[in-house]
Amino acid sequence: MSSLTMSELEAIAGAHSTRQASEVKANWRAIVQEAKKQEVIVTNYNRPEAVVMSAERYAELRGEARAKDPLVRLREEWDRQMAVLQEPGAHEKWDEIFNSTPEQLAAAANAKRQK
Repeated sequence: MSSLTMSELEAIAGAHSTRQASEVKANWRAIVQEAKKQEVIVTNYNRPEAVVMSAERYAELRGEARAKDPLVRLREEWDRQMAVLQEPGAHEKWDEIFNSTPEQLAAAANAKRQK
């Protein structure tokens, strides 16, 4: 069962139609045609159960959700930064860093900061 009330779902849905589950079962082809124009809220005993929408609308919503996903930007930044590890000479640079003394690391950090 949905935890959304009908009024909450209607506020989210925008333009839509509402059909009872029994009507959807009996008229599936007509419901699919209707869903190509607008979302169809399917109810069972006047409670929202599902929303039928076109495949195009679903793809549009998924694309919008991905575009707004803050983790996408973080993953892209992470991948960009980790790509440095694939560059020629990266292994030698890491060996140099990990084999450095604390004094050498501090001197390198201070030199970088002064630039």
